[in-house]
Amino acid sequence: MTQLKNKVFIITGATSGMGRKIAIRFAAEGASVVLSGRNQERGKEVEQDIKDQNGQAIFLAGDVSEPEYNKQLVSTAIERFGKLDGIVTNAGILGLGSVTELSLEDWDQTFKTNINAVFYLLKYAIPEIVKNENGVAIVNASIAAFKSFPNHPAYCASKAGLVALVRQVAV
Repeated sequence: MTQLKNKVFIITGATSGMGRKIAIRFAAEGASVVLSGRNQERGKEVEQDIKDQNGQAIFLAGDVSEPEYNKQLVSTAIERFGKLDGIVTNAGILGLGSVTELSLEDWDQTFKTNINAVFYLLKYAIPEIVKNENGVAIVNASIAAFKSFPNHPAYCASKAGLVALVRQVAV
Protein backbone atom coordinates (compact mmCIF):
# COMPACT_ATOMS: atom_id res chain seq x y z
CA MET A 1 0.00 0.00 0.00
CA THR A 2 1.21 3.50 -0.74
CA GLN A 3 -1.48 5.93 0.38
CA LEU A 4 1.17 8.15 1.97
CA LYS A 5 3.77 7.87 -0.79
CA ASN A 6 6.06 10.94 -0.90
CA LYS A 7 4.55 12.34 2.33
CA VAL A 8 6.69 13.35 5.31
CA PHE A 9 5.44 13.10 8.88
CA ILE A 10 6.77 13.77 12.37
CA ILE A 11 5.45 11.25 14.89
CA THR A 12 5.92 11.91 18.60
CA GLY A 13 5.86 9.13 21.16
CA ALA A 14 7.06 6.81 18.40
CA THR A 15 9.17 4.52 20.59
CA SER A 16 6.33 2.40 22.01
CA GLY A 17 2.65 1.59 21.97
CA MET A 18 0.37 3.46 19.59
CA GLY A 19 3.13 5.79 18.42
CA ARG A 20 5.33 2.91 17.34
CA LYS A 21 2.45 1.24 15.48
CA ILE A 22 1.49 4.53 13.80
CA ALA A 23 5.08 5.13 12.68
CA ILE A 24 5.47 1.64 11.24
CA ARG A 25 2.10 1.84 9.47
CA PHE A 26 2.75 5.30 8.02
CA ALA A 27 6.11 4.10 6.70
CA ALA A 28 4.48 0.97 5.24
CA GLU A 29 2.03 3.29 3.47
CA GLY A 30 4.98 5.11 1.88
CA ALA A 31 5.59 8.03 4.24
CA SER A 32 9.03 9.16 5.32
CA VAL A 33 8.91 9.56 9.08
CA VAL A 34 10.79 11.57 11.68
CA LEU A 35 10.47 9.55 14.87
CA SER A 36 10.41 11.28 18.24
CA GLY A 37 10.85 9.74 21.67
CA ARG A 38 12.95 9.84 24.81
CA ASN A 39 14.32 6.30 24.70
CA GLN A 40 17.32 6.11 22.34
CA GLU A 41 17.44 2.31 22.21
CA ARG A 42 13.73 1.83 21.44
CA GLY A 43 13.79 4.73 18.97
CA LYS A 44 16.67 3.22 17.02
CA GLU A 45 14.81 -0.13 17.01
CA VAL A 46 11.73 1.47 15.42
CA GLU A 47 13.93 3.30 12.92
CA GLN A 48 15.66 0.04 11.99
CA ASP A 49 12.37 -1.87 11.76
CA ILE A 50 11.13 0.69 9.24
CA LYS A 51 14.38 0.64 7.26
CA ASP A 52 14.31 -3.18 7.22
CA GLN A 53 10.98 -2.88 5.40
CA ASN A 54 12.53 -0.46 2.88
CA GLY A 55 10.98 2.57 4.58
CA GLN A 56 12.49 5.98 5.22
CA ALA A 57 12.93 6.97 8.88
CA ILE A 58 15.13 8.97 11.18
CA PHE A 59 14.96 8.96 14.98
CA LEU A 60 15.73 11.98 17.15
CA ALA A 61 15.89 11.36 20.88
CA GLY A 62 14.56 14.18 23.00
CA ASP A 63 11.86 15.59 25.21
CA VAL A 64 8.82 17.03 23.42
CA SER A 65 8.18 19.32 26.38
CA GLU A 66 11.20 21.37 25.26
CA PRO A 67 10.43 24.00 22.58
CA GLU A 68 13.85 23.70 20.91
CA TYR A 69 13.47 19.96 20.45
CA ASN A 70 10.22 20.51 18.55
CA LYS A 71 11.92 23.09 16.37
CA GLN A 72 14.66 20.52 15.71
CA LEU A 73 12.10 17.88 14.68
CA VAL A 74 10.71 20.25 12.05
CA SER A 75 14.13 21.33 10.78
CA THR A 76 15.21 17.68 10.55
CA ALA A 77 12.17 16.82 8.44
CA ILE A 78 12.98 19.68 6.06
CA GLU A 79 16.72 18.96 5.92
CA ARG A 80 16.38 15.19 5.56
CA PHE A 81 13.25 14.85 3.44
CA GLY A 82 12.77 18.32 1.90
CA LYS A 83 9.35 19.10 3.30
CA LEU A 84 6.79 18.38 6.01
CA ASP A 85 3.27 17.16 5.17
CA GLY A 86 2.01 16.42 8.64
CA ILE A 87 2.48 15.60 12.28
CA VAL A 88 1.07 13.00 14.63
CA THR A 89 1.30 14.13 18.24
CA ASN A 90 1.12 10.97 20.24
CA ALA A 91 3.47 11.50 23.21
CA GLY A 92 1.76 11.70 26.58
CA ILE A 93 2.07 10.93 30.28
CA LEU A 94 -0.51 10.23 33.00
CA GLY A 95 0.46 12.24 36.09
CA LEU A 96 -1.43 9.95 38.47
CA GLY A 97 -2.68 10.80 41.94
CA SER A 98 -5.57 12.64 43.54
CA VAL A 99 -5.53 16.45 43.53
CA THR A 100 -4.27 16.44 47.11
CA GLU A 101 -1.63 13.75 46.50
CA LEU A 102 -0.29 14.68 43.04
CA SER A 103 3.04 16.45 43.28
CA LEU A 104 3.42 19.88 41.72
CA GLU A 105 6.24 18.46 39.61
CA ASP A 106 4.01 15.69 38.22
CA TRP A 107 1.23 18.22 37.49
CA ASP A 108 3.67 20.50 35.65
CA GLN A 109 5.33 17.69 33.70
CA THR A 110 1.97 16.26 32.61
CA PHE A 111 0.94 19.63 31.18
CA LYS A 112 4.35 20.20 29.62
CA THR A 113 4.19 16.85 27.84
CA ASN A 114 0.48 16.57 27.05
CA ILE A 115 -0.36 20.12 25.96
CA ASN A 116 2.68 22.41 25.82
CA ALA A 117 4.53 19.95 23.58
CA VAL A 118 1.63 19.86 21.13
CA PHE A 119 1.50 23.66 21.08
CA TYR A 120 5.24 23.83 20.35
CA LEU A 121 5.09 21.31 17.53
CA LEU A 122 2.03 22.96 15.98
CA LYS A 123 3.74 26.35 16.24
CA TYR A 124 6.83 25.20 14.36
CA ALA A 125 5.23 22.66 12.02
CA ILE A 126 2.19 24.54 10.69
CA PRO A 127 4.21 27.06 8.62
CA GLU A 128 5.84 24.12 6.82
CA ILE A 129 2.71 21.96 6.59
CA VAL A 130 0.66 24.68 4.89
CA LYS A 131 3.21 24.84 2.08
CA ASN A 132 1.97 21.43 0.94
CA GLU A 133 -1.41 20.48 -0.44
CA ASN A 134 -3.43 18.31 1.92
CA GLY A 135 -1.20 18.87 4.95
CA VAL A 136 -2.50 17.53 8.24
CA ALA A 137 -2.00 17.68 11.99
CA ILE A 138 -3.24 14.59 13.80
CA VAL A 139 -3.44 15.19 17.53
CA ASN A 140 -4.14 12.23 19.81
CA ALA A 141 -6.14 13.25 22.84
CA SER A 142 -8.15 10.85 24.99
CA ILE A 143 -11.65 10.04 26.15
CA ALA A 144 -10.29 11.50 29.42
CA ALA A 145 -10.88 14.94 27.87
CA PHE A 146 -14.62 14.28 28.24
CA LYS A 147 -14.88 11.67 31.01
CA SER A 148 -13.21 11.86 34.40
CA PHE A 149 -11.29 8.96 35.90
CA PRO A 150 -10.22 8.56 39.54
CA ASN A 151 -6.71 9.83 40.32
CA HIS A 152 -6.19 11.40 36.87
CA PRO A 153 -6.62 15.15 37.47
CA ALA A 154 -3.57 16.24 35.48
CA TYR A 155 -4.20 13.82 32.64
CA CYS A 156 -7.92 14.64 32.29
CA ALA A 157 -7.34 18.39 32.55
CA SER A 158 -4.44 18.36 30.08
CA LYS A 159 -6.37 16.29 27.53
CA ALA A 160 -9.42 18.58 27.84
CA GLY A 161 -7.11 21.55 27.27
CA LEU A 162 -5.63 19.76 24.28
CA VAL A 163 -9.07 19.35 22.70
CA ALA A 164 -9.74 23.08 23.23
CA LEU A 165 -6.35 23.95 21.72
CA VAL A 166 -7.00 21.86 18.61
CA ARG A 167 -10.46 23.37 18.17
CA GLN A 168 -8.94 26.84 18.35
CA VAL A 169 -6.17 26.00 15.88
CA ALA A 170 -8.78 24.61 13.48
CA VAL A 171 -10.65 27.93 13.58
